[in-house]
This record gives sequence, C-alpha cells and structure tokens, in this order.
Amino acid sequence: MTQASEQNGFLIEFCDFLNQNGFSVSSRQQISALDMISQVEIESDQQTEKQSDGKKDQKEKDDTLIRIFNVVFSKTPEQTILLPKLFHYFQTSQEKITHKKEEEEQHQILQGIKSDLNKRLKDLKAESKSEREKLEARLKKEADQKFDQWLEHEFSKSFDKVENSLRLIGQLQKKLEESGFQNFPQAGTELGQVLEKTKTASPQAFGNFLLGSQYPAAMEQASLWILDSFQKNDQAACTSQGAISDLLILIRLEMEKMKSASAQKRGELNGEVRKQLAHFDAEQSKRARAMADEIQKTQKSIDEIVRKQKEMVPDFIKKLTAQNHRPEFDGGTSAVQSFLMDDELLQTNLTSLSAEEQKQIYEAIKKNALALKTRMRRNIQSTERRALDVGATIRNACKTGGIPLQLQYRQPRPNKTRIVLVLDISGSCIRASQMMLTLLHSLVDVFPGGIQVFAFVNSLYDISHIMETEDVNEAVRQVFAIIPTRGVYSDYSKPLRTLWKEHRQAFTSETMTIFIGDARNNRNESCEGIFKQISRTSKVCWWLNTEPPHEWNTADSIAGIYGQYARMIPVLSTQDLLNFLKALH
Repeated sequence: MTQASEQNGFLIEFCDFLNQNGFSVSSRQQISALDMISQVEIESDQQTEKQSDGKKDQKEKDDTLIRIFNVVFSKTPEQTILLPKLFHYFQTSQEKITHKKEEEEQHQILQGIKSDLNKRLKDLKAESKSEREKLEARLKKEADQKFDQWLEHEFSKSFDKVENSLRLIGQLQKKLEESGFQNFPQAGTELGQVLEKTKTASPQAFGNFLLGSQYPAAMEQASLWILDSFQKNDQAACTSQGAISDLLILIRLEMEKMKSASAQKRGELNGEVRKQLAHFDAEQSKRARAMADEIQKTQKSIDEIVRKQKEMVPDFIKKLTAQNHRPEFDGGTSAVQSFLMDDELLQTNLTSLSAEEQKQIYEAIKKNALALKTRMRRNIQSTERRALDVGATIRNACKTGGIPLQLQYRQPRPNKTRIVLVLDISGSCIRASQMMLTLLHSLVDVFPGGIQVFAFVNSLYDISHIMETEDVNEAVRQVFAIIPTRGVYSDYSKPLRTLWKEHRQAFTSETMTIFIGDARNNRNESCEGIFKQISRTSKVCWWLNTEPPHEWNTADSIAGIYGQYARMIPVLSTQDLLNFLKALH
C-alpha cells in the first residue's frame, strides 16, 4: 500500500469519526483537505534536511494536519477547540488498534497453547485412570497365580495328611457300619453332617468346612458318642470312634496352620500390588504436576500481555473517558470510550459472564448504537456501487460537444438487504445468541428488508417479534424461558427441515443468513443438502461457532460439514460479535 493511499484511508476514517462527534464533513471538504496536505508535503520535502529529529518532525506534521483540518472542517469556535483533542484521540486509538492486533495474535497463540495443554492434561488423567485399572487387574491376577503356586508347593504334605485322614475316617465308618453299630450319628446331627461331608468333599473343601461353626458342636457330639459306647462296654466301637475324633482334630489343626500361613502370604502379595500401584500413581501425579506448571506459566504470559495492553491506553484518554465533559461526545466518542473502559470485559468468554457483567455490556451496546449503525450502514450500502451508464454519457456529450464531459450513472438498485438469524439456544450457545439478539435489535433499521429471527434446540420457533419490542433484554428472557431446553438435546436436522419447508421464501439474493451454534448434533442427521440449499439461495451465509477452532470436528461436532457452505467464524466473546458486525457487508 502506497503512502498516498494510506493517507487517504486515514483521512476518510478520521472524517467519519468527526461526523460521529458533531461535525459535518462533506466529500468536497475531504478532497480540499487532501489537496492542501499534498501541497504542504511537497514544500516540506523541498525544505527538509537530511538529518532531523523524528519525534519533532512528527509533532510538526501533526500540528500542520490539525491546522489544515481546522481551516477546512471547523465551523464554530467550539469545534476549533474540540478538533485537536479528537485528532489526538483518534490517532492514538489507531496506533492502539495496530499494536493490539499484534498482541491479540500473540494472545490467541498462547490461549491455543493453553487450551491444548488443558486438553492434554484432561486426556492424561483419563488415560492414567484407564491404565491404572488395567495395571491393577493384571497385578491381582499375577498375585492369585503366585498364591496358588505357593499354596501347592508349601502345603502339598498337609493336603496328603488330610487326604489320608479322610480315607481312614471312611474306613472306620465302614467298619462300624458292618459291625452293626446302632448309635452311628445320622446326617441330621452336627456330627452326622461332618461325617457325611467326608464322602463327597475334597481335602481342602472338607478342611475349610471344619474351620466353620459346626466343628465345636460336632466334637461335643463325638465325645457323647464315645462316652455312650464306653458305658455300653463296646470296646471296638469306642476305639473306632476315638480314632475318628482324633483324625478330625488332626485335619482341623492342619487347616488352621494352612489358614494362618495363607493369610500372611496373601497380605505380602497384596502389599506388593499396592506398592506397584503407588509407584504408578506417583509417576502419573508427577507428569500431571509438570503439565499443570506449564499451564500456569502460559497463564502468566497471557496475564502479562493483558497488563501491557492496559498500559498502552494513554493517560489523557483515561482522563477524557472519566470526565466525558463535552455533550458532543454523547453517542459518538463515548461509544469508543465505553469499549476502551470495558476492553477486558469484552474479551471475556461469553459463558463466563455474570448477570452484572452482561448488564454492563448491554448498557455499552446502547451507548454505542449510533456509532455501530453508522459503521454498518456504510458497510451495507457501500456494496451497492453506482454503475456507469455509457450510452447516456455519450448522448449527453454529443449535446455539448464533450465540453464539459459529465459522466452519467445508472440509478442504483434499491437496497433490500435483510437478515435471517438462526439461533441455537442450548448449552453454551445461549449466551452468544442472547448477545447477538441484543446487538441486532439496536441495528434493526440498518437493514431495509428487516430482520427475521428463529431459535431452536431440537424444534424451530419463529421469534421475530422480539425485534418489535422496546425492552429487548426482557423480551429475550421471556421467549427463551418459554422454549423447552431442559432435558432436550440439540438436533439440527428437524429445525433445518422446518426452516426450509415453512420459511423458504425468507432466503433470497438479498438475504444475509447467520447461524449461531456449536454444530454439535448428538450424532443426528446433518441435513447437509438442506443447509447447502439455504446457503446457495442466500446472498451470503455465515456460521458463528461458539467453540474455539481446535474443538471443531471433534466428538459429535459436524462443523466441517456446514463449513463447506458457510463461512465458519469463532465467536467466544462480545468483542468477537462486535468485530463480526463491524465487518458485515
């Protein structure tokens, strides 16, 4: 870009700024000022020495520009006094915007790094939990295998003793039965159940059975059984019964010894498992702390950038903002001042705004309404260029012999630009939708064709009447309260079908279509064909996505599908919405 074009752009922007603050600068005055500036620069170039002081040189140029602007633009003494302040204010604001863009780029990079680190930390925790569960299951399985091997190796002799004891008990029982012993315990008694178990249970199962609550009662019955045989003077039965009782005692002692040793061994193996899991947890905790430290360092870098941005606002601007001492600033520069004051708030994520912060932003929007309207009206109408009428120009030239040559233009086509706004009001999207409605309500007369508004979660609602109300914030609150959102999940397919079936006439070559949502469709049908039709039928189609770009096309997000037909733009803060509206054309 050449110096002349930059100068021309600066002049046009400054004249717009003056017009917003009580001046009335015409195109002819702009041309006159530009001519005077060019002549002064030519004379200055001829007189400038090679060695010069840059700051002093710039101050002289600024003073010269102020004198020229006062001569050409100021019509009253008040405007003559006000113009230098507005010039310095505007100049500083332009410099701040340039520096701020660089800072914002760096800020976005750091925020992207921070988001990536947070995602990695979240993934690390999920991965760590899954790995721990697998590790714990594997270690327990290995511990069980080691225990079984140990048990078989350590107590093979004990199992042999128990097995031999069971065999001897069986032989003694059979001998007693063959001798016709009449008082042999039945299965209904405690001792009978114990003796009955010897015929079916394995050595280990029978030993565990004896360790239960039935053993004491069974041994008491065995004592009575032996005493009864002794009183009847049945020496053989008494001897067999005593042998059976001794064998039962032997089995129980072996099993108690095995139980005590097994509990100790099981405790050792479980201790090894816990030790390995604790080591794993310590390693994962160390990794998580390292990543958390990295996130904290990134946050400090972001905070430092924010601090520098605040320091960039000159003191005289802060003073001017605080005083707001001239009525010419109302609705004009006051709008710019409000944004300077609330710059940090405007950058805050929409989902993090409190009710009080939302109220502050709504008030700022009302104060900025005039400036926003002027900017947007210029953008919308500037796209309607006048076309040269060659035939009419030639005919008119023939009448005058071409002196003077007056260009003839075709009458511009009436501007019928309209907005169709489609809002997802589920989850994190609702704040962006509320803010967009509030902004467009203050700009409704900018669009000759009007604004039509639809809201949905999984069903479409026409809420265009909101644009006709005076208290838009209350109207938005009431309408959104009526539309069901609790227990309802986003589904873009049904609203898109309804939009195209019942409101197809809303989409024309004059329509600017804006969708706001996160494009998360809960695995439902995308209705890509219908969205393509809407986009192709409209003059232009945007999708304002309430999630950062690195989260698009993850999980159930289908941003990539809709992004084929609409320009996908991230809107995470009020500033993002304002930037979009200022660039809208």
